[in-house]
Amino acid sequence: IDLKRDGDWTNFAGGATVSGIPATASGRVKIADGKTSVEIASGEATVRGIKAAVAEPSSFAIADGVTSIEKLALNLGSGSATVSGSAGQTLNLTA
Repeated sequence: IDLKRDGDWTNFAGGATVSGIPATASGRVKIADGKTSVEIASGEATVRGIKAAVAEPSSFAIADGVTSIEKLALNLGSGSATVSGSAGQTLNLTA
């Protein structure tokens, strides 16, 4: 993983294999005022032979135990999905 400070943000790029799933991602993260903001520029993973990739820059934030997804656009094999909403003690997601 490559990390580089850019003002309030930390840029990241890298990859790993977790439980046999190869994955890469790049973007930036900022932690301020009890909120973690993440912007993903690109990313992909292959799960059971199906490639999942970030289709366009996406962002989400984590605060007070709730993850808020502004728009997460994914290419999944030959299809696609967009997820928005929040996930915490309750799920309020639209896919």
